[in-house]
Amino acid sequence: MNQNILAAPLAAALTFAASEAATLSWSDTAPAVDGADIANFVGVTADGDNINGGDDQQTYIAGGRPQQGQTFTTGVNGGQGFELNSITLQHVTYSTFWSVDSGWSGIEPVYVRVGTIDGVGTFTADLSVTADLVDSGNPALEAAGGQSGTGSGWYVTVAFDTPLALNDSTTYAFTFDTLSPYMELNGDGTTDANYGGGSVFTLPQGSDTGTADLTHTGDRVFHLDMTAVPEPTVALLGGLGILGLLRRRRA
Repeated sequence: MNQNILAAPLAAALTFAASEAATLSWSDTAPAVDGADIANFVGVTADGDNINGGDDQQTYIAGGRPQQGQTFTTGVNGGQGFELNSITLQHVTYSTFWSVDSGWSGIEPVYVRVGTIDGVGTFTADLSVTADLVDSGNPALEAAGGQSGTGSGWYVTVAFDTPLALNDSTTYAFTFDTLSPYMELNGDGTTDANYGGGSVFTLPQGSDTGTADLTHTGDRVFHLDMTAVPEPTVALLGGLGILGLLRRRRA
């Protein structure tokens, strides 16, 4: 069940740094969902079915638009927590005008923030990541989307240089933001049933904290590449096993 007001108390402080670097890449294929990954791949094929009826303020990563966000809830891993490796969003698949900027070529960075939203809707970023908009040689993206026409349906992934530590059973939030290039994101604003662990939201542009707008129905198309942190004893046994093999080979 999606939540409009999210209480996200932290059992322990987030352990990653306040600012990290990341790499942005494009793909015409959805990321594989495995291990501890969290994902929602249910999008729409018409603008009017996107978030808030396709309202640009709720669907575009763009200069002058709000930060586009999504909340999500981590699973249970014996208190060991998880590592978040990357976040992926999808360009729309339907016919639209100004759906993607053909100049996504390193002119401006994209900002990704990860944090929490408290019971009164205040977002606080515990991490702010900057990824260069690298022209990764995907002419099909620009030809399919361009500055008008049909959305490409391609996926944009921001992979963190250093994985981000997250706690068990905690509701987090992420946002995407940029100052110049733009892309319309896929999502489904017709129902809250696609992803039960969170909900779509927006945040004022360029801020690490602020009041989130949680009033809209739906979820974005997203994928979180996550790894469950092993228990210390398991990691130790694995290390001892490798050490033993090395010793036997030397003998």
